[in-house]
Amino acid sequence: MNRIIKTFAVIAAVLIVGIIVLNQQNQPQTVASNNPVTISSTESSLSEETSIINNEANDILFVDVKGAVVHPNVYQMKQGTRVKDAIKEAGGLRDDANPLSVNLAQKLLDEMVIYVQEEGAISSGSPIGTIETDKIFVNQATSEELQLLPGIGKAKAEAIIEYREQNGPFMSSEELMDVKGVGEKTVESFQDKIQIP
Repeated sequence: MNRIIKTFAVIAAVLIVGIIVLNQQNQPQTVASNNPVTISSTESSLSEETSIINNEANDILFVDVKGAVVHPNVYQMKQGTRVKDAIKEAGGLRDDANPLSVNLAQKLLDEMVIYVQEEGAISSGSPIGTIETDKIFVNQATSEELQLLPGIGKAKAEAIIEYREQNGPFMSSEELMDVKGVGEKTVESFQDKIQIP
């Protein structure tokens, strides 16, 4: 009986010491400075986790894959992935798909629409496929395609392409006004004829 009591006493002592040690480790640590600040290890780890989550959220894109793919839908993709990755996510091309209707190597943009045409469909020249529209995709258009817009000649078309290559894709039609020679009235004249992104 004494042996059982001693065993319980030893176990209780070990538990008490363990609780004291854990409690001391979870106490806030004080950082020495002119203005003392208390930093909790829990707050610090939460801040790091929030930062990681925010960085991961910035790496996420949503793209709409339509047309001649196995599973047309909106897909969540990572930054830096390409059209071929989004089509693969959509189950791949159907047997009647025209692989030449899309630029498989193009990097994805948030809110991008990828339309894979069926074999024999007429193309409007857009590298990411068409959406049965005559709109010009400003972020993919060639100089010749941009010159189809009212008020855009060869010089302005080249300036738009140069701006796009230096600063990345346009995220709004208003951003076109940052291009030298393209003003508010010019953008208003073709706003309904363009697609961004």
